[in-house]
Amino acid sequence: MERPSIWVIIVVLLLGVLFLREPRFQRSEEIFLRWLIRHSQPYTKPVPITIVETGRQNPPAPLEAALFLQGALEFKPSIIAIEPILQWGERNKDQQQIFLDQAMRVPKLLLGAELTASPDPDAPVTEIAGFAHATGRRGDLPAFSGIEHQPGEDVRIVSTLGFVNSPNESIDELHVPLLFQYRGEVISSFALQAALLWMRLNPSEVKIDIGSTITLPNGTKIPIRSDGTLLVNPRVAQHAAQRVIIEICRAAVNLEGIVDRFP
Repeated sequence: MERPSIWVIIVVLLLGVLFLREPRFQRSEEIFLRWLIRHSQPYTKPVPITIVETGRQNPPAPLEAALFLQGALEFKPSIIAIEPILQWGERNKDQQQIFLDQAMRVPKLLLGAELTASPDPDAPVTEIAGFAHATGRRGDLPAFSGIEHQPGEDVRIVSTLGFVNSPNESIDELHVPLLFQYRGEVISSFALQAALLWMRLNPSEVKIDIGSTITLPNGTKIPIRSDGTLLVNPRVAQHAAQRVIIEICRAAVNLEGIVDRFP
């Protein structure tokens, strides 16, 4: 069998480097990937997650969020994750206490928060535990140095924070942020934190090789890009149970009656 010419090998290698470094070729690859996703059916088992959409942009009021937790607890979930940032300030303290009473009943509660690269210089520094076993170049990871938005202190005590930032303009439904950099530490995003809580894993049990893989204790490897994102097929979410709630409680029941029903 005749061996391939050395020039053919060189051309193939150069084309590979060109695809890796030239943004225009990378965009063509993304276009092909989107076409492939639209015209293929993912083969996967049902996803053990229920997605609830409130049908609104703003986070729910404390009483509405409390009602959601009360209803969700009937299904005995191992974890409840709420992505909208529940930042209510000092308003409606009574309603916030109702939410807190329900939140204390949740086995594991994950709440959204948002990081910032330009924190208030007078604000106290918040420490966030990072991954103890993280290697690789961190230059492409989105870097932050403070928390801009988060739930109140009383709620934070009974929950875990997950960061919902999407700092890269190119991030879309195909690229999910999993890792951020916070004051030199590699930390998890909202999505990864939810997975770790569900699998009952401590960050110290996870190994990170930035630009390569996230390795879990059972040997499972999650491919990760240098910017901390995971390339996903958004159609897999169709295998999750979905519930769409236009208004959690206002359109259906009287709020005063709801308050009387809470313990």
